Amino acid sequence: MLIIWIINLMSPSLVFALTSGPVQPESKGFQPAGVSDMVDLQSGALKYNIPLLDIDGYPINLNYQSGTGIDDEASWVGLGWNLNPGAITRQVRGLPDDYSGDIVETDHYIKPKVTVGGRLTAKVEYDGIARPSGSFTFGVFNDNYTGLGAELGANAGISYNFVNDGFLTAGLGAGVLSNTQSGVDVSFSPYVSLSIKENSDNNLTMRAGLSGSFGYNSRSGLKALTLGTSFGLSNSEGEKSGCAEYSIGGSVISYNTEPISPTIRVPYSSNYGSFSFDIGGEAFGLFGSVGGTGYQNVRQVKTITNPKPAFGFLYAERGKNNQDAVMDFIRENDNPVIPSLPDLAIPVHTPDSWSYTSQVGSGQFRLYRGGSGAFFDNQATDGSTVSTTGGDIGIGAWVHGGITHYTQNAKTTTRKWTNNNGYLPNGDFQNPDFTNPSAEHVYFRQVGEKNTEDQDMDSRLAGTQAVEVDVVGSTAYHQFRNAGNLHGGTIPVGSPIAKTSRRPNRTVISYLTAAEGEQAALDKKILTYSFVDSSAVPSLTPSPAIAASCNRVDDVHKAHHISEMTVTDDGGKRMVYGIPVYNISQDEYSFAIDPASRDANNLVDVPPGITSPTGDPNGIDHYYHAEHKPSYSTGFLLTAILSPDYVDKTGDGITNDDLGTAIKFNYSKLPYYYKWRTPYKRASPNRGLLADPDDDKASIVYGQKEVWHVQSIESKSKIAYFITQDRRDALGVTGWQYGDQDPANKQKCLREIRLYSKADMSRPIKVVKFQYTYELCRGIPNSADVGSTNPMLAGKLTLSKVWFEYGNSDKGKYHPYTFQYNKTTSTYSTVNYGYSVTDRWGIYKLPGENVTGLDNEQYPYTNQTKTVLDGNSALWQLNQVTLPTGGIINMSYESGDYAYVQDKKAMSMNPGSKPHQCVQRNSVSCQLKPGDRYQREYWYLYNASLRGCHCLV
Repeated sequence: MLIIWIINLMSPSLVFALTSGPVQPESKGFQPAGVSDMVDLQSGALKYNIPLLDIDGYPINLNYQSGTGIDDEASWVGLGWNLNPGAITRQVRGLPDDYSGDIVETDHYIKPKVTVGGRLTAKVEYDGIARPSGSFTFGVFNDNYTGLGAELGANAGISYNFVNDGFLTAGLGAGVLSNTQSGVDVSFSPYVSLSIKENSDNNLTMRAGLSGSFGYNSRSGLKALTLGTSFGLSNSEGEKSGCAEYSIGGSVISYNTEPISPTIRVPYSSNYGSFSFDIGGEAFGLFGSVGGTGYQNVRQVKTITNPKPAFGFLYAERGKNNQDAVMDFIRENDNPVIPSLPDLAIPVHTPDSWSYTSQVGSGQFRLYRGGSGAFFDNQATDGSTVSTTGGDIGIGAWVHGGITHYTQNAKTTTRKWTNNNGYLPNGDFQNPDFTNPSAEHVYFRQVGEKNTEDQDMDSRLAGTQAVEVDVVGSTAYHQFRNAGNLHGGTIPVGSPIAKTSRRPNRTVISYLTAAEGEQAALDKKILTYSFVDSSAVPSLTPSPAIAASCNRVDDVHKAHHISEMTVTDDGGKRMVYGIPVYNISQDEYSFAIDPASRDANNLVDVPPGITSPTGDPNGIDHYYHAEHKPSYSTGFLLTAILSPDYVDKTGDGITNDDLGTAIKFNYSKLPYYYKWRTPYKRASPNRGLLADPDDDKASIVYGQKEVWHVQSIESKSKIAYFITQDRRDALGVTGWQYGDQDPANKQKCLREIRLYSKADMSRPIKVVKFQYTYELCRGIPNSADVGSTNPMLAGKLTLSKVWFEYGNSDKGKYHPYTFQYNKTTSTYSTVNYGYSVTDRWGIYKLPGENVTGLDNEQYPYTNQTKTVLDGNSALWQLNQVTLPTGGIINMSYESGDYAYVQDKKAMSMNPGSKPHQCVQRNSVSCQLKPGDRYQREYWYLYNASLRGCHCLV
């Protein structure tokens, strides 16, 4: 149970918006049938369990778990409830593990940034021992992103040199540049150097220097402070000469860099062209000149559509030699690499998180690799072209002039480090060894399971020592060194870092790809059974008829995708998960919007031209970005429980002639792909800078998926049929661009379960019946009853009653389980579905509760009035169960309370006037004068119930 709780706590896939995906809600909730505790001792959530029936030792139960939110979708047995015989759920992290060259397409466009401008300059300099100089610059430019701008700058300096037997040179420079867009830059650079020449001793010249620089920007603040010293020697005698330069010491402090967002590896091109002229003259040691420069710079996306092959963690070795490969990893604290901040972001692999559930056993597992590897970004090449033309005329004792022309084409390529990388031959991802079955280049292992360590692998990686690849300059060597010890001993990597023996595991997790499954799976094909509709239940048979079967390999199910998974426990019992549930496609869109199109639900219009990357006219940059992900399995359905002595005699799956014991699970699939979308219609806005209305963006996530439901469960002697009907909520959408409901895109709900003896199908042994309303969270947009005034309609599927009938008797309907729910709060008598009406914890909160008058997007903090928060937390949760015996169970809820957030004391934001001095440290409470509502200043205060009270000013 602890493992299941950890899965539910850590997996963000548990919460999805309406009609969202790609995971079905039925597969996410599971509780063992034997659970009797009504309160989860870890989370405090309500758990309620009702055993329904037993199929030759395999129990089926109905379970409830509190904590459902406004955007959670109801399962096929109602909001908060679940009936799930078992499944493998997969939380995709990064890329699906079993992508092997599957094409992931990135479409990216921003309008070309064109900057046109010109500068006029004037310079003056006087020649002498002390040389004062100065310059003046004035420029005007136009940027199609930020508009017209101007810059004004002045620089002044003085240098001094003294000549006798050597040279002493000193200088001081200062400059100011004011730009209407980037602010004011100030620079200050003093330096001094000394050069001494010894004629009597081999013409030896010694030089020493000291320099410094200081930079400041009015918007970015202090930029950098640099201090440096140097020393050099040189000599010349006849035809012999030599020199040496040393940097004795120095320091560079970088205070900040310009803010930057992580970027997708999309190539850009830049074209820069300029012309200049300069004319000047000299008289009596005074030189002066005037000049001008005109320029144009165009930066634009080089390739809008970028399809790339993607390789998941399972197949990382297949992508290691493909420079265009998209690898399954992220970087921790990804930052730009600049010389003054040499720290590199740490790459972190992102294997998917898997959890398996059944009444036989449950757990969590993930993928591991049997060696090391080198992650890299897909190759991207930026191009630039620079062309300059100039002329100058000098008037003095002799007239001179000149014309210059310069053209440069350059490119910058980001790709895998292969040159001068001696680590790759033995340290890159391990290939499968087909001659040694024990060599596990990749394997699944249950999380938390204790195993013996691989001694051979440990010795290759220096045991418990922290090691790093030996890198000097731009060369990586085939050896390790102790981390942090730049001059310590090295550990050679003389052979591939690879596992050569199989790790013993208590729980064995194996898999078959689709190509392998067609030859060796329990069912060679993916079988689909017809839905049994409650409106016209046909004559049921001991063995359900197969409605359709499809090959495990087709256009959706790729040959390299995982198609069947088997979990074998330490007793030899096997849980076979043989049906991969596919998300057919997934598209994520981000684009610039018109902020004036926001409606009362805080949604915005989708630009009509968004079907083309270049068709969005909004924002200053016409931004468009789309990620297209191909098909992958979101999980696997439990298809069989096999005893340790089970034998499939004829290789045709579970049949009556097999040896041993088996429980078989059959499923029905909707005949169409279910179309899901977030948000359900229009688009979700994402604010940029509040001061800039032109940088707002919006997003849409859209996909199509398969929807499966249990059709029957059978053993050798019994069979249970699951009878369904169409739901009136959870309608799919019409398409990706605008969304809105498609009445034909329906899901199913469970109406009955009938348990039969295969020897007598004339009447059921037991019948479980379900009754529903649609009273919870009324006003949802994906209901077939939108706008209905009936209080039992227009909401999410709500389980109201469950009862049992036996044989031909229907007396059980007079003694049902009856369920009631919280539909109001202490503040609101009518509570309907809404957009952006939750705090950052997902608890219902209308914007009117915010004392600031801001909406929840700008003020997502939790309401601090406990009675209000308790009522909001309990909204739409189960509050009463009436038992068949007549007993009543009442439930009450309260909000979560936190004294610490990780290792920090919890704090609250309280309004008040700025105090003249900090409140006394040991006071019991912090008293701040209430200020005017529109002139309040907010202070973070420690919770007064904790010892002491600290005011952070």
